[in-house]
Amino acid sequence: MAITLIEPDAEGRTSGGYLYNHRIAEHAAEVTVVSIPPGSLDATLAGLAVEQGDIVLADSLFLNEAGLRPFLALRERRRVALGVLLHAFPSFVRRASERALLARSLPLVPTPEETSLLSNLDLVVTPGESARASLTAAFATVRALVCPPGVDRAPPEMERSAAAGAAVRLIILGNVGPLKGVADALEALAPLAALSFELTVVGDTQAHPAHVAELRALAGRLGLAERTRFTGALPHDRALAELRQSDVLLLPSYTENAPLVVMEALAAGVPVAGYAVGDVPHLVTTNGAGLLVPVLDVAALSVALDRILRDPAERAQRSARARAAGSLLPTWEQASEDFGLTIGADLLLPEWAPESEDFRQALDADRETLDLTHETERGTSGRRKR
Repeated sequence: MAITLIEPDAEGRTSGGYLYNHRIAEHAAEVTVVSIPPGSLDATLAGLAVEQGDIVLADSLFLNEAGLRPFLALRERRRVALGVLLHAFPSFVRRASERALLARSLPLVPTPEETSLLSNLDLVVTPGESARASLTAAFATVRALVCPPGVDRAPPEMERSAAAGAAVRLIILGNVGPLKGVADALEALAPLAALSFELTVVGDTQAHPAHVAELRALAGRLGLAERTRFTGALPHDRALAELRQSDVLLLPSYTENAPLVVMEALAAGVPVAGYAVGDVPHLVTTNGAGLLVPVLDVAALSVALDRILRDPAERAQRSARARAAGSLLPTWEQASEDFGLTIGADLLLPEWAPESEDFRQALDADRETLDLTHETERGTSGRRKR
């Protein structure tokens, strides 16, 4: 069984979704990523090396009627299983790109078109439980499988160090656009000017230059220009180094699924302050690894930041809890193994196996034994129970 992930070409930009696709493929021999240059989707799919029984997963950036049409034709021609790798609902991204529209749209739910399109597929694979919950709430009739990301363990030499009385280092990590909520972060920090902090914003600033200019102007008006640094896009290893040297990850995003940056922060012992969106509450609040508030509530975000900036003991406690939670997260090797195991065992084998009840009972017993062995080998690696 081969699994092919189809994504639009990133054109040099990096995101959590693209990192997920390529890190999974890096460690899973059965998984291949194919990046589609603009205007070449039909030709690429026509020449795709897949056969009956294989699985093709289209990135959720293709989740619209026109985008999925060539994939549906491929399924008909090649008799492959077709699904979507659901990093984000496109409608969530559209609505979260405008603050006023988002306020009118909460809580976010999939559109009827998205629900209908997904219900015509063989499966949906998503990194986050929140996306599966959204599909269930929308009555989508499709098998939805959760395959969480992995993390890279921080080497000992990357441990944070700070002199007594040094400014608290806040970081926002993500391509800088309206839905990342950087303006909310600046407005929440403005009343805290008497406290010692600095904010680093790591991520591409070229995709939304007008928005970035507005953010720089806002920082100036709020008296935060000298404390705010925009690095622009950085290679992932450098971005990760910036995160590991920070004291708090600030996550004011208006929408998320299972943000890789939060898992990376936990693995580095960096507590999180921000909005309670997607899987973030499960990752952060249940572990006491940070402080979260309702999305769009800038006043509440300011209170949370005041608390975590003002109290070094609380930061240290949250950091220890973050590190403990991060130690339970899967590595990319484990996440990749789970990716193939989840899709293969939970979707394909029961569907294609012989119909005899004896065979199915034996298959269920084998799968249970495999899962127990897998858990024993990895210990408390953070693999979610399915």
